[in-house]
Amino acid sequence: MRTETRELYTAAELKAKFPEAFEKALEAYREIAAQDNCAWSNEICASGRAVVAAAGLRLCDWSVDQSRPSESFYHIGGFGNDDDENATGDYTGRKAREWITRAFLPKYKFNWRIKRSPGGCPFTGYCADDDCIDAIRDSIRNGETLREAFEGLAVVVAKQCASESEYEQTEAYFLEHADANSWEYTEEGEKA
Repeated sequence: MRTETRELYTAAELKAKFPEAFEKALEAYREIAAQDNCAWSNEICASGRAVVAAAGLRLCDWSVDQSRPSESFYHIGGFGNDDDENATGDYTGRKAREWITRAFLPKYKFNWRIKRSPGGCPFTGYCADDDCIDAIRDSIRNGETLREAFEGLAVVVAKQCASESEYEQTEAYFLEHADANSWEYTEEGEKA
């Protein structure tokens, strides 16, 4: 039997002492991370669905594609009879703001003047709840109908996933993630 002793380094130590080995470790991490959706994609998607449900609406069909956000879609039901000329989904302006306020006030301290109302992330506990609510607020302010605002959440969710995925490829995220998980490396950049 033989005992081998090796010195191990955190990612930050590896970066400082062995920059080439650090680059090797970072590249290996990026290759693995690129194969997955962003780490928070399930939570981000859950926030989009929860905001729709919190407004008393139904998500009838949906697709979120972080690689092609503009092709993402939500089909929303629950706005009432779409053949009715006064269908809720067609509300804009003041009527849309009043409907949104009534829909969210019981569950969320909704405020038209500020983002991130106190007690944020009310539906799933994840910050994307507020991002989705902010997107609806902005869409209504920009003259979109309620239906357009809620169905537009699919693109918002996809862009959030893409942005998070992009951040997860950065050196800063790798250092943070490696530290949080107590990863150690050899001086050659191999994960121990």
